[in-house]
Amino acid sequence: MTGAKGDQGIQGEKGDTGNTGAAGTNGTNGTNGVDGAKGDTGATGATGAQGEQGLQGVQGIQGVKGDAGTNGTNGTNGVDGAAGPTGATGAKGDTGAAGTNGTTGAKGDTGAKGDTGATGATGPQGPKGEPGATGPSGVASLTVTQATIAAGTTTGTATCPSGKSVFGGGVTQTDNQSLVESGPVGTTGWKARFASKTSSASTVYAYCG
Repeated sequence: MTGAKGDQGIQGEKGDTGNTGAAGTNGTNGTNGVDGAKGDTGATGATGAQGEQGLQGVQGIQGVKGDAGTNGTNGTNGVDGAAGPTGATGAKGDTGAAGTNGTTGAKGDTGAKGDTGATGATGPQGPKGEPGATGPSGVASLTVTQATIAAGTTTGTATCPSGKSVFGGGVTQTDNQSLVESGPVGTTGWKARFASKTSSASTVYAYCG
């Protein structure tokens, strides 16, 4: 007879690692994956070198002559050609008969004044004129007038009497100022002017006749 089961004993210490087991058999192949999306078209490759020319083939036999074709439709008119070069000048025609005289035209506008012509050559000397009447004595008709340039001024004018014209003049200078003007005033007198105010008086004379 079998006796009653005794209490479980204390767990023993961990044993040493066992030897590597034998390699297992290969697993079965997995099923094929789904096809991937179509890739982009690659760049065009470089043109390959030209191959050598092949041998000429044997001439085929002549085919049977075909039936005559129907007449084709008329073609459209061609475009006009470019203009040809100008022809040579024809010979001069005979002179035509003289035409009748036209009516007299209206008087034209006066033309612009022309340029002054060149000076003509000097003419020959004319005949000697008759002697003129004797003139009055110069001394008898001479009149002398005078004017004073006062001290502290610059200008003085001696005026001829009515009916007489100046033909000369001058100024007496007792000052050391520069005289800047001494000459006729038209035909009526003589004018003198110093550069600046004088310190003493001077006299202007006009010789009239």
